[in-house]
Amino acid sequence: QLLQRSLDKDNKTMAVNHLEKASIQLEKLNDLIVDLLDISKIESGKMKFNMQHFCADNMVNNAIEMMQQSNPNFTINKLGKTHELIFGDEMRLEQVVINFITNAIKYAPGTNQVNITINIKDGKLYLAVKDFGIGISSEQQKRIFEKFYRVEENSNRFNGLGIGLYICSEIINRHGGTIGVNSVPDEGSEFYFIIPTTEEAILKSQS
Repeated sequence: QLLQRSLDKDNKTMAVNHLEKASIQLEKLNDLIVDLLDISKIESGKMKFNMQHFCADNMVNNAIEMMQQSNPNFTINKLGKTHELIFGDEMRLEQVVINFITNAIKYAPGTNQVNITINIKDGKLYLAVKDFGIGISSEQQKRIFEKFYRVEENSNRFNGLGIGLYICSEIINRHGGTIGVNSVPDEGSEFYFIIPTTEEAILKSQS
């Protein structure tokens, strides 16, 4: 309706402003719908995975590029390289990385840097996203990956339903890996996951 009024008044500047705001809200709505559909698939055991070999470095680079474009005021640093192909669902793992970066930016107001560390050791991929924001207490860290869990004191300051990290944990579990967080209040948080890099190791971890 606001856009229509702007066009009726032939106010192109106002129309562009309304379009930009609508686009942001539509993107948020789309993300919410995708997350809710993922939860439905998880609970019904129908979440599909396209497991194949892919370049872990390219996956992380794509996630960084996407997030950097939408957050130009943040510097997203990639530390380390793998130089290897790993076995897994590239799209789902990229989804985890994007969620980590999104949270790192959201819960670090007043900062402008996020560090992503990636390496392979002993046949396992290690990836961590570190921010320098508000941090999480040790008690809250125990529940942060639960479905619909949100830190109470932050619930009024930051939007969200508490489902993103739950979905991430399910994705990593399906890869036979572990997911976790290290954090100190007022000093920042580091979310990480560790997964096997070969099909044989993933199958073995799930048996």
